[in-house]
Amino acid sequence: MDFAVAGREHELSFNCVRDYAETPGGIQADLRVSKIPPRVVPVPYGSQPSICPVRAWQAWREAVGLTDPDGYARRRLHNRWHTVMEGGLTFDSIGDIVTRAGERAGFEIRCTGHSPAADWPHPPD
Repeated sequence: MDFAVAGREHELSFNCVRDYAETPGGIQADLRVSKIPPRVVPVPYGSQPSICPVRAWQAWREAVGLTDPDGYARRRLHNRWHTVMEGGLTFDSIGDIVTRAGERAGFEIRCTGHSPAADWPHPPD
């Protein structure tokens, strides 16, 4: 989802369940906490179910039981028991996760928590 919405780590760490509204064609992600103007990003279903961000979000929400609209969308896992905790991920944690995922995928460049936003058209300063 992070790459699908071109989100920065701090935007994603503050997102709650209510910030992802299902639509007939996918999801609309409401990104309000940002250094650029808030935006609503449509995320369509992917052509390949195994890498579809919409299906991944739906599977995560169902597996974790995210029913509280004000609860964090991205949750921490307990180190020992791997149970889902109430608290959300920090932006540093999201950055670390993106970096490790990029390494596991074999990317030649180092991905960071800011990488998903690299191609987003930013307004002029």
